[in-house]
Amino acid sequence: MSKTLFLLEPNFNSTAEQKLNGKLIQNAFDTEFSSYDKVDYVTKKIEAGEIELIIAYLHELSPESKKGFLQILNHDHQTPFLLCGAHEELHKYYERVDARIVKYLQLPVTINDFIQVVREELAKIRGVDVEAIVAENKTDEAENVAKPQKAKPVDPRKHILIVDDDAVALRTFTNILKKDYATSVVKSGTQALEFLGKEIPDLILLDYEMPVMDGVQTFEAILSEENLKDIPVIFLTGVSDANYVTEALKKKPAGYVLKSEKEENIKAKIKDVLERIENNKKYNTPRTDY
Repeated sequence: MSKTLFLLEPNFNSTAEQKLNGKLIQNAFDTEFSSYDKVDYVTKKIEAGEIELIIAYLHELSPESKKGFLQILNHDHQTPFLLCGAHEELHKYYERVDARIVKYLQLPVTINDFIQVVREELAKIRGVDVEAIVAENKTDEAENVAKPQKAKPVDPRKHILIVDDDAVALRTFTNILKKDYATSVVKSGTQALEFLGKEIPDLILLDYEMPVMDGVQTFEAILSEENLKDIPVIFLTGVSDANYVTEALKKKPAGYVLKSEKEENIKAKIKDVLERIENNKKYNTPRTDY
């Protein structure tokens, strides 16, 4: 089966965020990652007809990578390329090569928008609807990926995952909830996704503002995973501004909690969400009211 080949700098996937984005891309379509220094390897795969689309990430390429990229770019005029970079980086290659470039994608771009663009280009190449690309991936996941099963801990209580980069906030919410719920804590969005790959909680308390990968990005990553998207997520925010909270609710979480709220109010909101989840399960109704 043909693959999408993603070309990067040799040491690109060095940070947690880059590794996470790589995982999200691999989950979205059949993707292989390679680097610009592996010219022979890439050209052999092109010649063997194993590559359906080549995506080249051009941001801040080293001189060695630029050389390798041009060798790959000019090797074959049939394989379609999608180039990603800043305006000036894309301009260097605009109409100056003989390769079949189907898309110039200007950075910055969110990971979800990037995935959607690639899906659209794959749909054009295959002559199908975008929905067919999404459906194909879901079928592959069902056949090839062992989904994590909900943990069956000795503790019979509901399990809540608390995600916050502030150690004080983690201790505070753990102390508030520990009498009534089993709790786990992580300090970043990437750690949260790693945790969810092993264990599925009943509810997630997610800090809205975090460095590197904020609450919205983490929530979007959770929603993009078929086996995680139904976990109720409550945003934690220290900002009481109405517009800020309204912006958070556009993402349609289960709710939000101000960190400054009284303990009894926090508990009541969490209890209300969990009870509604149980009622939905009991009467087999979809989640539409929160």
